[in-house]
Amino acid sequence: MNHVRITQRQLISLLVLVRMTPQTLNCTTLNIVRIPTIGLIADLIGTALAVPLVYLVAKASAGRPGETFFARTRRVLGKPVGTIVCVWITIFFLLIPLMVLGSVGNSFSTAIMPDTPMLVFVVVLAFLAANAARRGLEVVGRLSEVLAPAVVTALLSIAVFSVNRMDFGYLRPIFLPGGYGDLVAPVSSVFSYFTMFTVIAMLLPHLDSPRSGIANSLAALLICGALIVIMCIAMISTFGPTTNAIVLHAFALARTASIGTFFERFEVLMMVVWTTGAATTAAVFIWAAAEAIGEAFSLRTSAAIAYPLGWIVSLFSLTSLNTTFRFFDFSTGPWVIFSAATAVLVTGLSLFIAIADRRKETNPG
Repeated sequence: MNHVRITQRQLISLLVLVRMTPQTLNCTTLNIVRIPTIGLIADLIGTALAVPLVYLVAKASAGRPGETFFARTRRVLGKPVGTIVCVWITIFFLLIPLMVLGSVGNSFSTAIMPDTPMLVFVVVLAFLAANAARRGLEVVGRLSEVLAPAVVTALLSIAVFSVNRMDFGYLRPIFLPGGYGDLVAPVSSVFSYFTMFTVIAMLLPHLDSPRSGIANSLAALLICGALIVIMCIAMISTFGPTTNAIVLHAFALARTASIGTFFERFEVLMMVVWTTGAATTAAVFIWAAAEAIGEAFSLRTSAAIAYPLGWIVSLFSLTSLNTTFRFFDFSTGPWVIFSAATAVLVTGLSLFIAIADRRKETNPG
């Protein structure tokens, strides 16, 4: 493993960007609920369920500075099994930029520039992401340190300046017409995006203070959870019963925001959030996938494969997620299942590694 270091602030910024980017694009959770307020409950429960996942992965990754999660997996489980795990999680890492690029390409070509082919947006963002990933984690970390506060400020501004269009009466009553079964799909959807935090397995060994990785990861999780709840309240209060019929919720909310009568173009902020968030998120996971491949196959350097991974991701985005309907079907079906399986796998491995390391410390012989 190289000795690139990122700061605690950069780690939190990366994780916030990674989680909030999908939230600003296609918020599928609000599309699959029978009543919009169920989406708010799902956000709270999904965030709570993500806490043990993030804690266990962070604990397993921060326990031995300088040794990656995959290196520990191969040490504990053996090289063949460890390699299989690396390949599985690499595929998971690559699914995320595939979804993000497909989603942002569809969003731009649908809401902003319908006459411009989706190809243009996806290829440009894939190149920017692969280029940043090729230059290393330190570059991506510095970018996120600048961009994350701007993205958070933009989202909070949109929520605040939409308040004159809100009716908080839409937040009640909160009930489940179909029983607790109404929560399964939306909670699974929310939690599936929080599984993106498994990238901390690749990030924490590069943290300048690895022992603080657990606290920083949980802090990022809570920040994201709070932002998601705030945005969800703003969307439901603004759109009411029609919330689950809207496709680009954050963009639609931005179009309702205004400062008096002299500034009403807040959707420009969403364009900035989409571009910067998608490029940075894709860069993080292309870098992580390249590092995981290098770990699995003992490559001397993994930076060289960032560009090929970027082109592979863009190709699959253009062929498999080239419409909003295809994205919706994928993000509410195969993605949820695969991310849940990955969460179970990573959580189980984290527990197993922690137990194995504790036994080794107890019985060093």
